[in-house]
Amino acid sequence: MFDVQHVSDRPGRRVSSYLPEVGQSLSDCRDGTLASFLDVDPDSGTFGVRPEFLVETFLQDCDPDTQAQAADRSRGRACW
Repeated sequence: MFDVQHVSDRPGRRVSSYLPEVGQSLSDCRDGTLASFLDVDPDSGTFGVRPEFLVETFLQDCDPDTQAQAADRSRGRACW
C-alpha cells in the first residue's frame, strides 16, 4: 500500500507524492510499463527524455531560452 497524494496548483497540472511502505520501492507503484516521456535504449544501456516531452514534463516553468538550452544539452544517460 502506498500513501499517494495529488496536489494541483494550476488547471491541468498535478503534482504527486508517493510514500512506499517499509520493504517496498517506488517502482512497486507502477504497472511495469515505462513512463511515456522516457526513451530507453537497451542496446546502448542509456535512457533519456523524449525530446517532444522535455519541456511539458520538466521545463514548463522555465523561460524559452532556458528551455532551448536544456533541449540542446539533453542526451541519454547510462542506465547502470
